[in-house]
Parts: sequence; C-alpha cells; structure tokens
Amino acid sequence: MEIGPYLIWFDDFASSYLSDDKEIDTNIELKRKHSLRVLEIIESIGRGIGLDEHDQDVSKISALLHDVGRFEQYKRYRTFNDRVSVDHGKLGVEILKEKAVLEGIGQEDADLILDSIRNHNRAKLPEGMDKRLEIHSKLLRDADKVDILYVITRYYNGEDGRENPKLIHMLPDTPDVSEGVYEDIVHHRIVDSKNVKNLNDLKMLHMGWVFDINYSPALEMISNRGYLDMIFRSLPQEEKFIDAYELVCGHIKKQKVYI
Repeated sequence: MEIGPYLIWFDDFASSYLSDDKEIDTNIELKRKHSLRVLEIIESIGRGIGLDEHDQDVSKISALLHDVGRFEQYKRYRTFNDRVSVDHGKLGVEILKEKAVLEGIGQEDADLILDSIRNHNRAKLPEGMDKRLEIHSKLLRDADKVDILYVITRYYNGEDGRENPKLIHMLPDTPDVSEGVYEDIVHHRIVDSKNVKNLNDLKMLHMGWVFDINYSPALEMISNRGYLDMIFRSLPQEEKFIDAYELVCGHIKKQKVYI
C-alpha cells in the first residue's frame, strides 16, 4: 500500500485552500505541515511497538489524512476550536467519503482509517472497539499529540517568532489557573476543555495530555524532546503549577506501555 498517491492528493487538497489572505494561508500551511510530521511520528511509534508492515502503511495513511477536516473548518469558521465550530474529525471523515479518497483500499482497511480519524480528537475512546481499531486509534492520538506539543511549545516560548492567537483559541493571558483544570491534573485526569478559560489553563491541558498517551515510544518522544519542561518554563513559577509539573513528570517515569 503506497503512501505516494495519498501524499499527492493531500498536497493538492490542502493547497486548494490557500488564498491571498496571509492569516488564512499561515493556518492552512500550519495544518499541512502538522499532518506531514504526524505521518513521520506515527511511523516511528509503529516501529517502536512492532507494528507489521501492512498496518504501518494503514497507520501512515490515517496520519496523513487525519486533519483533512481542519482545512474546511478554518475556511468556514476561522478557528480550530471544535467547541465553537465543528468536530473536525467527523468533518474529515465526511470529506474523505464524499471525495472517495479511499476507494482504492480494501473495505476493512478503509473503515479502519475512517474510524481512527473519527476517534482521534474525541475526549476519550469509545468502549468495545476491536483490538486492531483500538491500536490504530491510540497510535493516531499519540502521534497527533506529540506533534501538537511540538507546535504549541514553540509558540509558548516564542521560538517561531510569530503571533498566531488562533493556536491558543484567542484565550486571555491572565495569571491564574481554573480550579477544575488544576483538580483534573491532581487526579491524573485529562483536563476537561470546558474548564479552560485562559492561556494557563490551556498550558495545563497540554501538560496533562501525558495521562492519555498510550505507547512508550510516544512518551519517550515527549520526555526526550523536553516539551513538558518548555511548557512549565512558560508558566508562573507558583505552587499549583509546580505541583502540576511534578505530577505529569512523575506519571511518565512510572509508565511501561505495551500493546
């Protein structure tokens, strides 16, 4: 199963959303590059957990196409915030079906790709999935989070030299943290996005993603690349933020994850 034809389709599709508007083009290009990096990350994680060649190919197609819905989302709503616009995973599945992008793939693999994409941005995975879908859904969720952490830590620390408030959903940069966000971290829960009210809350949400990372190679990437450290350095050096940082770092050290 060759990735080449899907790379060509994806590049043409993403490019069709470019315009003469710099702000639009910046965000379209952001998601195009993100998708290509997620493809590389999922391949690395897949090797690390011993995925066979066929499932590696399937996972790479899922990764490349997982954010197809983002382009139409941004065109319609000028935001990447699903809560105030549309579920971009579900929208992506609709687009892929409408354009018959996966028609050259066997039905079982096509359904697996679509279901993995539908699952990648859910708050949590549905119960009762078969083992293969569970593996692919978790792989895609892990790879997606690893690269979002790359993107967002560059923004938090000013490494890319640009201001793009759409990345942080236009949240205010106030000094506090919402109690619900802090309580989720303390109890090793994924932060409920409904409680995110400011930039510090969003940073805590991103740190708390380690509680929803499924495979050791992904955790190793997050740890070795220093993403948690970078987020922590961008937060106020106060007790609640220090506690949260120590909790997420401790969680990583305890994990031994296998399929």
